[in-house]
Amino acid sequence: RTVYSDPAKLTIHGENEAYITTQPKAVSVKESSAATFTVAAKNAMSYQWQVCKSGSNWVNVGTDVTGGTTAKLSFTAKTTYNGYQYHCVVTGKDGKTVTSSAAKLTVTANGWYNTDNVSSVKTYLEETKYAQSNSTTIKKLAQTAVKNGGSTMPTSTYQAMVNMSKYLHTNTSYDPATYSETRYGAIKTWQRRSGCCADLAHLVVACARSVGVPARYRHIQVYKGDSWAFGHYQAEVYVQSKWQLIDLCNDTGCSTYGYLDYDYYNTGAYRRYFNDDTGAKSLTRQNTSIVSGAANSD
Repeated sequence: RTVYSDPAKLTIHGENEAYITTQPKAVSVKESSAATFTVAAKNAMSYQWQVCKSGSNWVNVGTDVTGGTTAKLSFTAKTTYNGYQYHCVVTGKDGKTVTSSAAKLTVTANGWYNTDNVSSVKTYLEETKYAQSNSTTIKKLAQTAVKNGGSTMPTSTYQAMVNMSKYLHTNTSYDPATYSETRYGAIKTWQRRSGCCADLAHLVVACARSVGVPARYRHIQVYKGDSWAFGHYQAEVYVQSKWQLIDLCNDTGCSTYGYLDYDYYNTGAYRRYFNDDTGAKSLTRQNTSIVSGAANSD
């Protein structure tokens, strides 16, 4: 009895024709780690790596990477690069090109968040109408904010939220004169770089939730002496197994205090609101119960 093997294909390359002998492979790395793609080819005269960020639009890699025109491409991975695909266009001695297969990059964020047991507060991770935590805009912003605009990844949830508070406080302004209730939501507030206390709170909530930190929206009453001055909105994040305040309307914010849930008494939003904190002795912590569940940023 005769047994036949599977057929094999014979490919004959021209003497000066480039052909790929080793294709790039998919890469999975943690954020801020090196991502490296390699290709091997015969008769190669030049290399050009390209990236596809979405769809089928391939463009040459930028100058922020190493080896974009060599057989080895290497760069520092960011979470915003997750899902990107890379291939290499190789030019042979005969001037003709051949393109490698595409290799996918998977980037996962460092596990500094969700260190607390958040099973009881999972509802505060949900996206809502004004806290658009799943949007690309908010995700990119949050990844920058938790590093306070730098390159060093925080080592804890607490430090990440301190950094986020500092960054958002530095890069936004409090606008109580134009309007006082929710109008724009997180995305448009960031695009404007300005908002009332309600919209600034939505921005904090959206950013925190986008990186896996439960966050909620709360309302308080501000008094000057014994007289009511105004209502005010703040955000709270769930860090170190408790709710801690972030208020971007505060005149000094975390950039001075350096920690969350600092003392708002005699500081608070009053100074930024009226440019005068004389007699503003308390921010009465009321109505916390109304900021429950995913509805808190609707």
